[in-house]
Amino acid sequence: MSDTQREIPNALIAMNARLDTIDGKVTLLARSQSDPIEAKLADFVAKKPLVAQIYLVLDGRRTQRDVVAELGDYGIVVHEATVSRHITQEMVKRGLVDLVDARASKIYDKNREMNTVLNLSTNMRKWLGAAGETVPLPGPKPRRKKA
Repeated sequence: MSDTQREIPNALIAMNARLDTIDGKVTLLARSQSDPIEAKLADFVAKKPLVAQIYLVLDGRRTQRDVVAELGDYGIVVHEATVSRHITQEMVKRGLVDLVDARASKIYDKNREMNTVLNLSTNMRKWLGAAGETVPLPGPKPRRKKA
């Protein structure tokens, strides 16, 4: 194995470690500032409830077209372009969701750290309910494989 072939895996390991450190710092900051962040998100959801409704149906498997169909099942009529715009311009920008697959149709999922740190799924349901908006229900839990 050449020196270059050894350097690449080492560089990737070092980059991953730095990213983990950054993630840890961001999580620490989010936890320490959770009250003002939650207040701003609650205000944002009050102004744009569709963002929370989209967020709640994202599962890392649904395409944007599937998200439109799922929202339609709740009586929320929205165009695919609107879903795409809300995801890319509002949710990705705020770190709420991550792109999972960018092939023919983009697939997004909730950012796990943000969801956990800020209890976003629960809070978004609460904020939507308080505003009298339609609240998409949580999906079924993934089944564990039997050993």
